[in-house]
Amino acid sequence: MNLVPRFVQHWFLVALLAALTIGFVGASAWPALLDYPALSRVAVAVTMFAMAFPIPFESIRRSVIHPGPSLWAIAICVGIFPLVAWVVAQMFPAELAAGIIVLGATPTTLASAAVWTRRAGGNDVICLIATIATNGMCFVITPLWVYGLIGGDISPEQLTGTVVLLLWAVMVPIAIAQLLRALPRAANWATRHKIGLGVVAQFGILWVVFLGAIQAGLRIGQSESPLGWGVWGGLFVGLSALHLAIWWFAFQSSTWLGFQRPDRIAIGFASSQKTLMVGLAVALQLGFSVVPLVLYHILQLLIDTLIVGGLRKQEV
Repeated sequence: MNLVPRFVQHWFLVALLAALTIGFVGASAWPALLDYPALSRVAVAVTMFAMAFPIPFESIRRSVIHPGPSLWAIAICVGIFPLVAWVVAQMFPAELAAGIIVLGATPTTLASAAVWTRRAGGNDVICLIATIATNGMCFVITPLWVYGLIGGDISPEQLTGTVVLLLWAVMVPIAIAQLLRALPRAANWATRHKIGLGVVAQFGILWVVFLGAIQAGLRIGQSESPLGWGVWGGLFVGLSALHLAIWWFAFQSSTWLGFQRPDRIAIGFASSQKTLMVGLAVALQLGFSVVPLVLYHILQLLIDTLIVGGLRKQEV
């Protein structure tokens, strides 16, 4: 078996695991990196710009006539998912529970939901609408959900800081990227260099994951009761079940509401996939563990690959 093509295809997942492991295990070697918040904030802003610049959001105008499926995907992503994530978080120690709650409060992913939807024969425009709406609201919705579900562990100052961070590091770069797309030359350049921009975004994610892993490693290393393998195994199972439960509910409820199959597929992916970058930014800002966020990101890609395969077989 030739492993090189497989590595090239899945290099980002391998690199993600490497960044998480190296930062977590070797946390004591790089604590000084956490003294410079700009290292992560600039990376978040650059990554969000690189992710948003190639996406043709203008195609969304065609689907405004029938907004029902998109609104339902948005409602599940930012309304139902956070509550289900909170229930799952109650099964884990506070160190991990806070990260799971942050996961639930983040918006839908900027790219992969649309890609997986397209592969499965779904309406990827719904994913683009959900992306714009949830990311556009995240500087308000995400901090409020986190503050409401975690409560006293977050001060008003931290809440305000999180709102400001998401506004400047997420919303402003996305807005600038889309304003630039109004210029034909810029839009054409972004389309031609979509792969390169994607690589820039992936390296930005890896850098923030590395910083988050250092933070998590230092905190767990200072803990008087280290987490056992049973907890880590439970986290794997719990996050897998969370993703599958949201996807199943989104797809089935869309059936009950009478939406067409392509729309149901899109709602499933748009509702259950979460963007890693916003979650990492919030977790670093508030000092929460990034491990649930990174693990969920990996699991959603692996699980949804299997779901896509199953959906495509049903069409044959």
